[in-house]
Amino acid sequence: MAKLRICPICLEPTFITDKDYVEGEIKPVTVLISYRCGHIITNKVLRNASLSNIQRVRARAGVIAKRLGLKEEHKKEVFNLIKEIKRQHPKMKDYKVLELAFNEIMEKYGYTL
Repeated sequence: MAKLRICPICLEPTFITDKDYVEGEIKPVTVLISYRCGHIITNKVLRNASLSNIQRVRARAGVIAKRLGLKEEHKKEVFNLIKEIKRQHPKMKDYKVLELAFNEIMEKYGYTL
């Protein structure tokens, strides 16, 4: 099953299948579908990813949710998950917060990519 990944540079949806995404130590992985940048994800890119407040992450989540066609109640759940994750892990990078929130909702309600 493909999971939604967020590009750490442009914070746009990036689709990578499980077997293409290297877990643990990140090795260079080609961004398969990126709407803007198409960069290769490396350790340096991940270390330099943005770290924003809850409002900015939620604003970006709204854009992504609209693009993915989520229902209104599912968008609200994504926003609540983002708030919960950011409160528990305030130093977590934006792309990771978005990935966790969207993948949980997509898995819970059976959205496919």
